[in-house]
Amino acid sequence: MDLLAELGRHPPPASVTFEGTSHRIDPYDMDSLMAEAMLLVRWWLPAAGTPAGADALEEFRHLVSAAVAEVALCTDVLVLRDYHAENLLWLDAGGAAEWRGVGVLDFQDALAGHPAYDLVSLLEDARRDTSPALREAMYARFTEQSGMSRNERSDFGAACAALGAQRNLKIVGIFTRLCIRDDKPGYLDLVPRVWNHLLRDLAHPTLAALGHWVRKHAPEPIPEALARARSRRASK
Repeated sequence: MDLLAELGRHPPPASVTFEGTSHRIDPYDMDSLMAEAMLLVRWWLPAAGTPAGADALEEFRHLVSAAVAEVALCTDVLVLRDYHAENLLWLDAGGAAEWRGVGVLDFQDALAGHPAYDLVSLLEDARRDTSPALREAMYARFTEQSGMSRNERSDFGAACAALGAQRNLKIVGIFTRLCIRDDKPGYLDLVPRVWNHLLRDLAHPTLAALGHWVRKHAPEPIPEALARARSRRASK
């Protein structure tokens, strides 16, 4: 949390150079957020046996667009995008500022975006459970370290829900794709946890309409639905 708060104090660079090659830091904009969320309807829905029709797809696009409209405009921080336990190393070199002892892996897809994204990435880990008490305490620590006012914390909570939902829609789609296209069925075992994260995010009042769409059109990852998805891999 402290490392993310420190990262947020520095504007993202326009580009970075590594071994003589310059890499541009693009914005995490509406097009990127939408393309990622669409992975749910492209992969999970048909794999689970309920592909969405044209009207449902158009409604989904509209709802996702509305959900992320505000956060899509924010390019305040460098968003690492895979900020979770497996990509963090304890270097035991923190000194007075303990965040200096955290080493980070897998940031090659970093973009300029909203500070809520990496926070949600850490607290809604696809591979391990986090308790409500831990999530609440770490959220409070981050907002305090970031110097947010009470009003700013309310807006930030809505941003966390929106980006959490977008991220988890994406992950369900990616894990399904990894099973079907890339012959990595083990990722489907993680989908129920991600789904629980998604439902918790969608419980935010600002996401009621998107939550209704998901409950109506997207099958829950119960054993039968997961088995159908695995059978797609076997029959490809």
